[in-house]
Amino acid sequence: MIQNMLRHPAYAGIYVYGRSRTDPCRRLPGRRCAGRVRKPREDWFVYLPGTLPAYIDMQRHERNLARIEANRARSLSVGVLRDGPALLVGLVYCGRCGTRMTVHYQRGQGGKLWPKYEVQSRQGRLRR
Repeated sequence: MIQNMLRHPAYAGIYVYGRSRTDPCRRLPGRRCAGRVRKPREDWFVYLPGTLPAYIDMQRHERNLARIEANRARSLSVGVLRDGPALLVGLVYCGRCGTRMTVHYQRGQGGKLWPKYEVQSRQGRLRR
């Protein structure tokens, strides 16, 4: 719900209409909101900036949208940074298969965390 609020243009003071449509092929019986598909911005019916009271300005809203998109857990995006000392989280790819490597930490002497980059195979096992 918070993500929907942050993505909505009204948060930046923009009145819009026609952001989504209902796709009959995706409609589920008995579910009122099922089957909604988001439209690209150029296909919205109404786009009126500065009409509503804004919590943030339009430039900040655009930066937030770009950051939310970059943090999505997809194979092409970097993803959100997690806690830990690893410097290359989300940036390292396997030289053999080309998939993104995940980071697992091991405790060394003195309790220090050491990053270990691994590829997760399709069967769910880790390959080192």
